[in-house]
Amino acid sequence: MNLFELLAGEDNHLALVTPEERSLTYKQLRENIVGLVSQLNSFGLKRGDRIAIAMTNGSPMAITFLATALCGTAAPLNPKYKQEEFAFYYEDIQAKALITLSDTPKPAIAAVTSNMMLINAKVNTDGTLKFELAKTGSEPAESSNPAAPNVDDLAMILHTSGTTSRPKRVPIRHRNLIASAGNIIGAYSLTADDTTLCLMPLFHIHGLVGCLLATLGSGGTLICPNGFNALEFWKLVDTYKPTWYSAAPTMHQTILARASRNTEIVKANRFRFIRSSSAPLPPIIIEQLEATLNAPVVESYSMTEASHLMTTNPYRQKCGNRVL
Repeated sequence: MNLFELLAGEDNHLALVTPEERSLTYKQLRENIVGLVSQLNSFGLKRGDRIAIAMTNGSPMAITFLATALCGTAAPLNPKYKQEEFAFYYEDIQAKALITLSDTPKPAIAAVTSNMMLINAKVNTDGTLKFELAKTGSEPAESSNPAAPNVDDLAMILHTSGTTSRPKRVPIRHRNLIASAGNIIGAYSLTADDTTLCLMPLFHIHGLVGCLLATLGSGGTLICPNGFNALEFWKLVDTYKPTWYSAAPTMHQTILARASRNTEIVKANRFRFIRSSSAPLPPIIIEQLEATLNAPVVESYSMTEASHLMTTNPYRQKCGNRVL
């Protein structure tokens, strides 16, 4: 099994939605991923090759991550890094290629070395992606057609935060991601009826596993805006009716601060649950969130080194002022 087999949704069910862009069904998503993997193979990329990605949030980033993880080893990077930071990560992971969207961000492109490929992703009119080879490496690789990855192949490389020392590589296998996504699905009883609002960045384990893979593995729909914007949050909730979202504590506090200005939307769009991870959420904020949004708040303890989820508070359904 690999990440492709995790995509559990029915063909005509919505998989990815990015505001002001075309939405993709599971059939379109699967077909697009297969086509992109074939394109990457035609550029000479294969299993074991580290492929850096520098993109903002959105469906293109989600699709690119899945395609690169199935071709080689995905290495999502913060698109806001400076040129010297990109250079450090390229060298550290021995990147064979960089994929960007519409020739941005410029610092990521400027840091590409002579032996790296530069691949530009472009959005088709139907919302799917295509890859264009903008620059070959110093030794252009031959086209390849390798077998599909297995559970023990490396799907992704992320880095620790580096708050106390040099950032360290964290290699994560397909089996790790599948297991963690499955644990999240089971812990919160996720189904195809759930719609997730993705607020976390897709270069972070929380966004990649806690939002993207858990949603796609349950057959649900992921709403993926281009980043977290507190001014847009409640408008997105009113438009797309998400059943849950997962975020870091600072985001929850910002959302809570604006809830009083959006009381009608809050009343009309009750979440099934709200999830918090990445740092401790103060108990007073949990109490205020549950009281204001009338939904249970569950906290989880997660680490990049553990493929995200390690343990979580139990999901409990909230009925009026009672928690069941």
